[in-house]
Amino acid sequence: MPVTADLHTHSISSYDSCNTHSAIIRRCKKTGINCLAVTDHNEIAGALQLASIAPFCVIVGEEVNTGEGELIGLFLKEYIPPNLGLALTAEKIKAQGGLVYLPHPLSVSRKSSLNIAQAVALKNEIDIVEIFNSRTRYEMNEREWLDEILTAGKAVRAAGSDAHSPMEIGQVKISMADFTRQSQFLAALRNAKFKSLQKTDIFTRIITNHQTRKLLRVLLK
Repeated sequence: MPVTADLHTHSISSYDSCNTHSAIIRRCKKTGINCLAVTDHNEIAGALQLASIAPFCVIVGEEVNTGEGELIGLFLKEYIPPNLGLALTAEKIKAQGGLVYLPHPLSVSRKSSLNIAQAVALKNEIDIVEIFNSRTRYEMNEREWLDEILTAGKAVRAAGSDAHSPMEIGQVKISMADFTRQSQFLAALRNAKFKSLQKTDIFTRIITNHQTRKLLRVLLK
């Protein structure tokens, strides 16, 4: 039976997200998401907590600020500290049996700029490349280096809403075969279909800007 996945989201454990666990569960039920990767910034506690209560599959992940750009680990068991560099972060993801996921690689408006040379050097270690991100507004025109990662390496294409607020969850819907093991996940993702690839609209950006999310976090505590 196929599952509907969103592979890049944040819970309230991320400093800039207002997604409580209860709100995530409600929104996933409403949008038909039954496989959710929770990839909080430099944190896995929220993902582990949600995985223990959610009535659907939760993939424990972490979006790590490596100091050379962000890198996501999926299927993690242990926290990975920030600022270790891309190569060492990827090594620590692999050491615990996780998958290395390169998020929003073409973005030019992130606080943590991606070290392109280091990313290309890791092409054989990168399992998944995010080719669509709902929150990315501006992308670089130069992408030959990314094509090299996708063609020379073994990376599978993916997409994520990068949701920091409940209404963003479900903007991305990936239809893929069900899986019980990590190896099955990659095979299923390779043959997946992208059912929905929606950008976060300007209205949502305005009402869920960083200051609004900070206020909501205070009110939700």
